Amino acid sequence: MRKPRVLDAPVARVNEAPDNARSVRRTATGILCALLVVFIATSIPDDPPVWILFIRAMAEAGMIGGLADWFAVEALFRRPLGLPIPHTALLPTNQKRAARNIARFIDEYFMVPGQLVAQIRAVDPLQKVIDWLKQRENARIVGDEISWAVRMLLSAQLDRGVPAPVRQLISDTLRRVAASEQLEDQVAALLKSSLEGEVLDAVLLQVRKAIDENRTEIVRLVQDRSRWWIAKGVDRQMAALLVDGVLSVLDELGDPSSPRRAGFARSVSKIIDRFREDRMISKLIEESLKGREGSDRFMRAVDDLMQAVLAEIDRQATRDPDGFSDAMADAIQDIARYLDENDAAREAMSGRLETALVTVLDALRDPVRDYIAQTIIDWDSDALVTRIESEVGRDLQFIRINGSVLGALLGGFFFLIGRYVL
Repeated sequence: MRKPRVLDAPVARVNEAPDNARSVRRTATGILCALLVVFIATSIPDDPPVWILFIRAMAEAGMIGGLADWFAVEALFRRPLGLPIPHTALLPTNQKRAARNIARFIDEYFMVPGQLVAQIRAVDPLQKVIDWLKQRENARIVGDEISWAVRMLLSAQLDRGVPAPVRQLISDTLRRVAASEQLEDQVAALLKSSLEGEVLDAVLLQVRKAIDENRTEIVRLVQDRSRWWIAKGVDRQMAALLVDGVLSVLDELGDPSSPRRAGFARSVSKIIDRFREDRMISKLIEESLKGREGSDRFMRAVDDLMQAVLAEIDRQATRDPDGFSDAMADAIQDIARYLDENDAAREAMSGRLETALVTVLDALRDPVRDYIAQTIIDWDSDALVTRIESEVGRDLQFIRINGSVLGALLGGFFFLIGRYVL
């Protein structure tokens, strides 16, 4: 597992490699000391020549410029010489205000969603991810992580059972599917196909068997509904003829090459078409769901179905984890190749990712700003000074050097102006 970065890491880095800034600081201090020595040396003669006065003027102005810049640099971080001079040690004294200003600056100029999205769009990270996932070893890495997450979630879900929101989602989905014309067309096509296959043969066989096995009951029904003046023998003969006629028709319908079978199929097909046109099929399905979806039996059936599906996936993933990971990797590579070859899909995915990024940034701006401010506020003042000096201390020491050099040059220039011009 990757070791998290701690807040004190910058301090460690400062303590390990401050030599460059210290070297420049020693140089700036050395220049200031050299100017002091030159100034003292050129002040010893009682009646010095012009060139010594010129050098002394340069050393004097250089010392003033160096000391002024040293005071400015020191006052930024600490009190010069430890003296309680007003408006010094600016950074430690104003640490809270500086922290909030830094956080606000980052928020206003770096956390703007439009600017970040434009920069990210220029980099096109989605294409880089697609190219990365197209490599088998990379897809396998992601597949392993997804497989682990799936197994963990499945294990937890099997213990808890199907949650109520999932059951409601399934119920709502079934209701929407039942009301769709596409499902109605599929059901109609399924019913029509059954007229030409073994399903109709099996139905006709069962009907024929039921009629043949209930001859006695049919005869009794005929006799009960017959007129009193018709003889029972005639009733029995009529019932037998009726049963034999029906069985004959069923036998003929059971023959796939029979014209009667073809006519029967056409008639039933017309009935199915009329049902579909009148939306009767979807109404029947919807009414059936309405009568069952809220019942305990229906919910138990949904639970059992979902549990069976999840358990089977869990068994497959546990029995063959490598195969499950390979399947995940194959799916990931297929998605990557599809996005790579389909410009419209890739643009749509990029748009959704950008929208999600903007949403996340809007939600995170305040917490990130507060986190930056609070982190700087919580730093020890000495640690804060050390951190800032480690980043800009070298440049600040160059300010001292420049101040000494520029002061010396200006001192010499104004000496010449005052001596020979004014």
